Amino acid sequence: AKSMEAKYIVFVAKHEGGFCWWQTDTTDFGVKHTPWRGGTGDVLADLSASCKKAGMKLGVYLSPQDRKHGVTIGGKSKDPAKQPDYEKLFRAQLTETLTRYGDMMEVW
Repeated sequence: AKSMEAKYIVFVAKHEGGFCWWQTDTTDFGVKHTPWRGGTGDVLADLSASCKKAGMKLGVYLSPQDRKHGVTIGGKSKDPAKQPDYEKLFRAQLTETLTRYGDMMEVW
C-alpha cells in the first residue's frame, strides 16, 4: 500500500459471515479460536503496527450483518428476542476495535 502511495488502509475486521480477524472476547468465531499462531494471531494488531511503522493511517470496517449470529442486513436479528443481545455484542466488538489498536481514521 505504501509503495502505491496510499495514505491509509481500511481493514475489513469482520464481514457479513461474522468471522473476527482480531482477538475478540465476544465470540468463538475468530482468529482466537484457530490454530494460526497457536490462537494468539491478531491480523488487526499486525496491520496496526505496520501502518504505524509506515506512517499510514488505519480505518476499520465492522459489518453489522453477522450470519454466524443470525443477523441480517442493517444488524437486524432474525429472532427479535435476540436483538438486544446482538446489539450488545456488536457494540463490544466496535469498542474492542476502536480502543485496542490505536487511532482509527475511519469506521465503516
